[in-house]
Amino acid sequence: MRLSFALIPVSFLLTASITLAEPIKPLGFPIDEVGKAEFKVIGAKKKHKSIVKLDKLPSAERQTTRMITREGKDYYEIQEEMRLFNEQQVYTTSLIEIAETLKPVSYNLLRKSPEGDVIERWEVRFDVPSWNYPEDTYCTPAVSLAFRSLISHNMKETSFHLWQNDLTVVRMTLKVMGKDRIEIPPGDFSCYKIKMEPDVKSVIPVGSILAALLQPFMPELYFWVSEKEPYPVLRAEGSFGPPGSPRMVMEAVEGEPG
Repeated sequence: MRLSFALIPVSFLLTASITLAEPIKPLGFPIDEVGKAEFKVIGAKKKHKSIVKLDKLPSAERQTTRMITREGKDYYEIQEEMRLFNEQQVYTTSLIEIAETLKPVSYNLLRKSPEGDVIERWEVRFDVPSWNYPEDTYCTPAVSLAFRSLISHNMKETSFHLWQNDLTVVRMTLKVMGKDRIEIPPGDFSCYKIKMEPDVKSVIPVGSILAALLQPFMPELYFWVSEKEPYPVLRAEGSFGPPGSPRMVMEAVEGEPG
């Protein structure tokens, strides 16, 4: 079994304007992997505690990614088990159809209290006729597939739409910044460093000139993805919550990827 360490809980809480983006292509190799990661706050200041409550951000995560077949169709299934700083448990399941491009099908979430009581449960279906977002709209657990697609198809840049809730769909751009070497608990790894940032035009309805001026102020997230197939995410750094959130780092803490 190969291991993957991908958790990208990104909550930008931005108003969306839908534009076309290049879809994410199938990866071309099988996936059956499990990985664990931990989150830490870095460079936090006291003011952050009054702006964003850290207790609802993740502290640890276990993710399973595999390929399954149902009724003659192939899918990627991504399951997450997250522990938050407030000790709540969050379980999600994402289903993405493997076709000419990757097509989101469903996203389920279950939240439990530290005592095990269910406090939140919901499902989103992306494949119903009333779904009116672009076909390349993905929930956050599926973002790791975008990284894999970018690298496996030897692309320098790609984009997709990131769904957070019914009012929040933002076009994201991924750019390969080059190669880097990192040291994490499982060892020392050579990685691709990838930047992810929202397209300002999908956040604010402005012209091209103003968009070029505002783009540098958009929040950025950086990911270190192993250069070895199946290209697991080994490290991430940035603000994993709404504006005002402290910077955090996610690192793989168990297993030997690749």
